Amino acid sequence: MTAEELLQQYQSGERDFRGIKLKGVFLRDQCLRGIDLSCADLRGASLMGADLSGANLKRADFSGAFLILAQLNQADLTQANLTNAFLILANLQQCCLTQANLARANFTGANLSKVTGLTEGLLSGAVLASANPSQKMKTPNLDAISKKFSELVVSSFTYRS
Repeated sequence: MTAEELLQQYQSGERDFRGIKLKGVFLRDQCLRGIDLSCADLRGASLMGADLSGANLKRADFSGAFLILAQLNQADLTQANLTNAFLILANLQQCCLTQANLARANFTGANLSKVTGLTEGLLSGAVLASANPSQKMKTPNLDAISKKFSELVVSSFTYRS
């Protein structure tokens, strides 16, 4: 399924997308409130600024996904794989992270207030710089963040011939 097909079906009222394969999909700034993406493959997906409030994301694979500035409040991420995911400035207020894999996930500046199921073991290797469970979310310029992040990613690679 393509991003366009998913959005068209979502706009038509469909919410059940269990087990869907959306590896590397681009869904930036999309409103997907209440969607069921349980067991979905979203590895490397770009969901920057997406609204996934109240979504069922149980056992979904978000490894390496870009969830920068995403709204995940009251989402269920039980047993989700967030390994190497970027949740910078994401709002995870009141979401469930029971048994989620958060290894090397980047939660810099994320709102983690009233998160359930979060344990020290789950956060092993996760980046929590400036993550504040009581912070008020601000809406920075997503384009500026995207540009800075792209520069960071590009500068991290070296060319070999």
